[in-house]
Amino acid sequence: MSLTATLHTSPLGLQVIRHFEQLHDGNLKKAGLQPKACPAGWWTVGYGHVVVDPVTKKRLGTAVPSNEARALELYPFMSESQAEGLLQKDLRPRENTVDARITAGLTQWQFDALVSLEYNTGAIAANGTIVKLVNAGKMLEAADFFLKWNKGRVNGLLQELKGLTRRRKCERELFLTGKVNLFQK
Repeated sequence: MSLTATLHTSPLGLQVIRHFEQLHDGNLKKAGLQPKACPAGWWTVGYGHVVVDPVTKKRLGTAVPSNEARALELYPFMSESQAEGLLQKDLRPRENTVDARITAGLTQWQFDALVSLEYNTGAIAANGTIVKLVNAGKMLEAADFFLKWNKGRVNGLLQELKGLTRRRKCERELFLTGKVNLFQK
């Protein structure tokens, strides 16, 4: 059992996630929030919630033209309060993943940074290098490892995304200091 068992994402951690996930709205001409394609090619709604077809249990990607219609069918309208509810629902499994994989003691801000990374990438669930570094107490090396998660697939090609680079710098700063600059370059 992890030493983070009593931690939940703090208001600062939520601010980071909300800022970088942004409240998605795919059609500004319609009332409410509709699905929007993210840069990595997934249909998302609310704060970066990837649309999953409940029938097939598969994420809806933009590579399949009919997926846009399916995403709109599943989420024709969402209010901001519904988006917030979905964010809270999506957050719990990410917190549980960090709790299950990280055995080292964490500060609140380290927990928040790891949850933000997991929310966006699934890196903690993958049980990879960053988990090993944190569990070994190599916090500076772990913080630097955040910066490696700044790429996404755009039109099938893996490339650095400026938004992800900014997010990873912010998460690194949060992990090390408990402070964030949401507008750093």
